[in-house]
Amino acid sequence: MKVAVLYDAWEDEAAQVEPEPKPEKPRRKPKKKKKEKHDREEIFEALGKLGHEPFYQVLDGKNQSLTALSRAEADLTFNLTESYAGDDTKDMNIAAYLDLLERPYTGAGWIVALCGDMQTMPGLGAKPAAYAIDVDEHGNIVGLF
Repeated sequence: MKVAVLYDAWEDEAAQVEPEPKPEKPRRKPKKKKKEKHDREEIFEALGKLGHEPFYQVLDGKNQSLTALSRAEADLTFNLTESYAGDDTKDMNIAAYLDLLERPYTGAGWIVALCGDMQTMPGLGAKPAAYAIDVDEHGNIVGLF
């Protein structure tokens, strides 16, 4: 499966297009200092190890990067963006853009799945509101508001 690893960059970061990592060769000498990896690099490597064909796709706040995203031939977009052009309020627009393109992508969407007894934020109730969401016999979603 071709997987686009989508991440955001702006200003100086945008000029540095990240090369795809090469397979490691066996070495005799120990490494001096291990470079700290970005999440996107670890995800890229994990996808490759699982047999997928990952590639990087950057959103740098320019229209050309949106056009490149629309032309990317990915079966899935692994969305790691947290902002658009440094503006955190535009993060949701990226998901909306992928929806308009009818591209499958990763992300929580509107409902956050909770696992176990973990509380998500101090001050929230012990029972998340997500437990009240259901579909009635007519196919209508109930419990959202």
